[in-house]
Amino acid sequence: MHTLPALTTDFKLNKFIAITTVAIVITFALFVGMQKLIKNDQINVTKVTEHPTITLTLDIKEKPPIERRTIKPKPIPLPIPKLVAKIINTDPDIGIDTTLFASTFNAPNIRNNIKPDFSSPGGDARPIVRVEPKYPTMAAKDGIEGWVKLSFSVTPSGTVNNIQVLDAEPKRMFNQAAKRALAKWKYKPNIQAGKAQAQDGMMVMLDFKLAS
Repeated sequence: MHTLPALTTDFKLNKFIAITTVAIVITFALFVGMQKLIKNDQINVTKVTEHPTITLTLDIKEKPPIERRTIKPKPIPLPIPKLVAKIINTDPDIGIDTTLFASTFNAPNIRNNIKPDFSSPGGDARPIVRVEPKYPTMAAKDGIEGWVKLSFSVTPSGTVNNIQVLDAEPKRMFNQAAKRALAKWKYKPNIQAGKAQAQDGMMVMLDFKLAS
């Protein structure tokens, strides 16, 4: 009757031993497995060798700045004016030929002293210094030509005074230039009976023409 409890106790002891053994085996297996996993999961650290720094220097030559030049148009040269001066005298007592003195020159802006060599009846009204009129800039630029007829007197010393404009074409374009030039003319004194005489009623016509 006492055999059954003894068997039960042995059964329980054997069961406990078996369970403990299995647990130990499982624990050992887990331990071994964990060790393998740890070995497999180790990170292989590779030492990285630092690469040398490469510096690139570009030798770029700067282009010289482009010089810009503004080309100005050349001024169109104005035609060189021609000036024809004719001395006219209408005093019948003096009797001077109307074609007594005529000359043409190509530089009215340059003043020269001209001593013409000519003779006239009685030796009267002989200019020894003649100043060329200055061609008006506006007239030369616009290609305007014309003439001025003047009356004047010659003093005993040969200077010119009492200058008056008798007629002109075009009106007032060349008047001042003609009067200023004529005022600087000088005549050979008119000597009569050993005394210099004034000469009135003299006339001159100045033609302003451009060179062709």
